[in-house]
Amino acid sequence: MAGWENVGEVRRLVYETPGVVVSADSLEELAAAMAVPASNLQATVSRYNELAAQGVDHDFKAFGEKTFPKPLPIDTGPFYAAQFFPITRKSMGGVDVDLECRVLDTSGKAIPGLYAVGEVTGFGGINGKAALEGTFLGPGIYMGRLAGRTVARQLVPRTGPQPRTPVVGNPSMFEDAACLRCHDVTKDVGRRRAGNWHYEQSHSKVLARGYACSSCHAEMFPYRAGAHHLDRSAVVTSCRACHGVQPREGPPARP
Repeated sequence: MAGWENVGEVRRLVYETPGVVVSADSLEELAAAMAVPASNLQATVSRYNELAAQGVDHDFKAFGEKTFPKPLPIDTGPFYAAQFFPITRKSMGGVDVDLECRVLDTSGKAIPGLYAVGEVTGFGGINGKAALEGTFLGPGIYMGRLAGRTVARQLVPRTGPQPRTPVVGNPSMFEDAACLRCHDVTKDVGRRRAGNWHYEQSHSKVLARGYACSSCHAEMFPYRAGAHHLDRSAVVTSCRACHGVQPREGPPARP
């Protein structure tokens, strides 16, 4: 739908689009266009007008004494009708979880390995009994973080060899010459190859700041022909070289 402030667009989408809204000069004609009994429509409109005159909707609580502006009666044509399809957009309740977002059974005990966050839990009651548009995002993220922490604590430590973690900012581990014999970084950055945006951005900073190759790729030294490939789990520890706060003493100098 268009924004309601754009009356022209609303008229085009709602009133001028065939099949969205039907209209008639009388309630009898409108009932025929709606394919509903005329007596039922007239009785419904009469009841609404009666409640509108009282200023309180005793049937559906749609308006009350403090409602402003006051509802107007439906008594002057042309009359309009549109078909609505009710849907559930929000849930303020759901499965029970504990403070670690573990799903609880009917006895209140946590079900092993089952977690839930967000709307399926009613957001744990964080929003109370009502919420405005967009206010579910924060509780959803917060509960997801809690569940993630809980799952992380439950993980069994990995066994076997682990990737070597590079020491960021230690230029003495090996000289750039050991890498530059095969890798022309300046040339590679300027090639603008598809799928290499992050490489080009990060290595442009490397060249501009004078970082040593060993700052981020210590796990690749010493050179071993059969195992010389990028270890992404190790490189990720160097993200702070571009995205974090730089060391007070400045970036490592190139050898």
